Amino acid sequence: MSRSIRGSCLKSDDPDIGSQRVETPKTLEGEATIKDGMRVGIILSVVNLTVLGLLLLGIQCGVDSVIPDRVLYNHTGREIEIHVGGEVTVVQKDASGIVDQPVACNGWIRKCPRGYKPFRAGTVDKKWSYEVVYPPSNYKKRVNSSRSEYHYQIEADGTIYLLEPDSGFPAHKFPSQPPGFPMVPQYT
Repeated sequence: MSRSIRGSCLKSDDPDIGSQRVETPKTLEGEATIKDGMRVGIILSVVNLTVLGLLLLGIQCGVDSVIPDRVLYNHTGREIEIHVGGEVTVVQKDASGIVDQPVACNGWIRKCPRGYKPFRAGTVDKKWSYEVVYPPSNYKKRVNSSRSEYHYQIEADGTIYLLEPDSGFPAHKFPSQPPGFPMVPQYT
């Protein structure tokens, strides 16, 4: 039996053995690099498709994916401060102010989400804290293609009423309130 080694193949005169490929470290490394490259290519393709899908979903949702503003009319008879997270907005008596919509803690989440902003209001001598409730979408007013808002009115006792989208300020008669409204202060 004679064997000769040429390149990366073994030749044999034995018909049972035939030609066999000899794997060299360089060949194995090349195949591993190709396989790794294919895996990276597949992962990048999936990531690109996911990002594209999320962008299309965002375009389709439009304004509804943006948190609407909260327009709060101050009917307390005094100047008030609205605290949402670390931001403070001063609203003069018998005037309205635009305040960030606070993030609600959903009942199925035991702890508040990371972006939770507590919502508090008060005058010089009264301080109120509220459990945040999301209003139903039928109370939302679309201002333009990139902005929408909810209208609220705060009374002298700290109670906050949700108003109809096109109602004027001050409201003298409040619409029927959805669940969670009016928002009654937790601390006075």
